[in-house]
Amino acid sequence: MNIELIKITQADVPVLNKIYEQACEYFAVVQNRVPPTPADCLNKGDLPPGGALENFCYLKIVKNDEIIGWTAYYKGYPDGTSAYIAYIYLTERGKGYGGETINQLINTLKREGFLRILCAVALNNPAAIKFWHKMGFNKIKLVDIHENYSGLELERKI
Repeated sequence: MNIELIKITQADVPVLNKIYEQACEYFAVVQNRVPPTPADCLNKGDLPPGGALENFCYLKIVKNDEIIGWTAYYKGYPDGTSAYIAYIYLTERGKGYGGETINQLINTLKREGFLRILCAVALNNPAAIKFWHKMGFNKIKLVDIHENYSGLELERKI
């Protein structure tokens, strides 16, 4: 397996829009919401309260020069030693690309001096819970329950 994580540019938006259509169906089922469009992520980010666009990282996942997904994370949330994975979406599941993506993110963030990474996962998505557990996100930081969504916020020290 050999994938690359590359910063998304405006030229990538048409391809990402096609992938986004698939992702909307997925996120609507498991999180009862859809992520911002690729253009919105690129131009405005998907920021936490008080967040700054320069801390939002939006990356395409590329295999053999083909975009097979995207990931986004935010540096410095909820504190300066943390990063928060907002999304990961792949067109090809069960082939190890998700694990390779997360491992690359972990290595990058570790080199940059971050001490922990957080993510959220919907309770109605047992495959995702299993994936994040396998990736070392074993500490539950928060149980988030709303009328239309229930999830866990998970942490991994790096």
